[in-house]
Amino acid sequence: MAIIKELKEMDDFSLELEEDEGQYTIKINSYYGNSKEVVIPTSIGGIPVTVIGSYTFLKNDKLRNVILPENIKVIENGAFTDCTNLKEINLPESLVSIEDHAFENCECLAHIKFPENLVSIESYAFGNCDKLTNITIPKGLADIESNAFSGCKNLKEFIVDERNPVYTTCEGVLFDKNMTTLIMYPNGKKGGYVMPDSITTIAHSVFNDRNRLTQITFPAELMAFPYNSFYFCELLSDIMVDKNNPLFSSVDGVLFDKEGCNLLQYPQNKNNTVYTVPDNVVSIMKWTFYNCKRLTKLILPESLRYIDDYTFQSCEQLSEITLPMNLMYIGEGAFKDCTNLKTITLSKKTKTGYKTFSGFSGQIIYRD
Repeated sequence: MAIIKELKEMDDFSLELEEDEGQYTIKINSYYGNSKEVVIPTSIGGIPVTVIGSYTFLKNDKLRNVILPENIKVIENGAFTDCTNLKEINLPESLVSIEDHAFENCECLAHIKFPENLVSIESYAFGNCDKLTNITIPKGLADIESNAFSGCKNLKEFIVDERNPVYTTCEGVLFDKNMTTLIMYPNGKKGGYVMPDSITTIAHSVFNDRNRLTQITFPAELMAFPYNSFYFCELLSDIMVDKNNPLFSSVDGVLFDKEGCNLLQYPQNKNNTVYTVPDNVVSIMKWTFYNCKRLTKLILPESLRYIDDYTFQSCEQLSEITLPMNLMYIGEGAFKDCTNLKTITLSKKTKTGYKTFSGFSGQIIYRD
């Protein structure tokens, strides 16, 4: 049995003794002090401190600086969440993993030097760290969740150690080593962006909340992109597609499948107040018109059969819409938060999903 004798080193912390194959280590679970600078001891009672536990420093607004010992291997989920005045932290070379939400909302944290042996950074680990402007990926980092730096509004570039076998960068954008998958696009990068010709896949959430992106061009080789890829891209006005792409097409900056039967994405900052969906469109896909605040009127074709989930959510200026007689289905939350919508006219035969009209307080007019 391990016995911890150095009680004076425990005054400000709650600890957890862990055992792995007969070796004892200590996890720091909570911090009760009020110091601006905190030094985590290398060991307590001769037992190494290796883990900063979940929510150890949660919402500690006094904390300015943390010094971690070289034994630390893991910073668990939410360990420093909402430490809004944390400006500096040293990450030791022993560190292997930074778990989800570990430093979320540390809005004063301006510089991060990742140790060379760091292996993984999980979801929202540095979400909303407003002062981060660039991130250097070390040689050993092999697993970064695509939303690890979500909401870092001033992040302009990723830099990758050329010895890293998994990642590379071009123009500050993060890719896999072969440059076939676009993994992260910096939140603070301004203007339009033309994807490299080699890109075949876009990772989940890559462009979400990139509110400085104005235009994007898909290359010929792009084969897939996730739904709601452009969630809260409030300045995006055009989505262009290389004419040789076999799966996607663009008409007046609006994204369709190659045949033009499925409307995939309408840019939120398009100038139109009225938009006429082309006659051959059969389906409007999930989130297509999300948050398009300028649209006041949509003209839908009689060819339309299917409206997916959340298609028109938060179209705040949309005032009326007439749905085609042959429309078969309207998905979940399709008209959610359309606060200015007064009337929806549709056929009695049209089926609706769960809470299709959630938040809609106007009049639904059924027609035969």
